[in-house]
Amino acid sequence: MADIHEILFLPSQVDIDIEYLDSYKNLNLPKIGYQHKDDACADLYSVDEVVLPPKCTKKIPTGIKTKFEKCVMLVFPRSSTHKKYLTMANNVGVIDPGYRGEIKLPFLNFSRSDAVKIEAGERIAQFLLMPLSEMVFRTVESVPDDSTRGEGGFGSTNQK
Repeated sequence: MADIHEILFLPSQVDIDIEYLDSYKNLNLPKIGYQHKDDACADLYSVDEVVLPPKCTKKIPTGIKTKFEKCVMLVFPRSSTHKKYLTMANNVGVIDPGYRGEIKLPFLNFSRSDAVKIEAGERIAQFLLMPLSEMVFRTVESVPDDSTRGEGGFGSTNQK
C-alpha cells in the first residue's frame, strides 16, 4: 500500500535550519523541536522577559532565524496562551521561505485590567511547515457559478 505522502506528493521530511542569534546563545534555551513524538507542531520560545499592559500588542522576540525551502512556516499561539489572556495579534503567522530575519511574534494582551508577563525561555507559540504549491494566476471574464455553495458565506450554511 502506498504511503500517504507518496499519494499526495508530499515530502515525509522537510529540513529546517535554525540559528539562535548571537545575543541569545548564552541563555541556554531549549533546542527547538517536538516536545512529544506525535506532536504536529514544534514550540517557539520568548528570549526576553516582556510585560504586556492590558489591551496592548508587542512583538515578542524568539531569537531565531530559519532557512527552509519549498514550504511555508505557519505559526500559531499555543492552546494554553488564552489562560494568560494572550493571543497572537495576527492569529496565524506566515513565515515565507525567503525570510532571513529574526522571527518575532505579535502578541496581544486582551485583558481589560491586568498586565501579563512573559518570561524569557517561556514557550509562546508553535509552528509547522507546510509544502507550497506554485499558484498560476489567471484573469478571466467570469468565474463559473457551478458550486452548490454559491455566494453564501459568513454563517450562511443551512440559512434560507
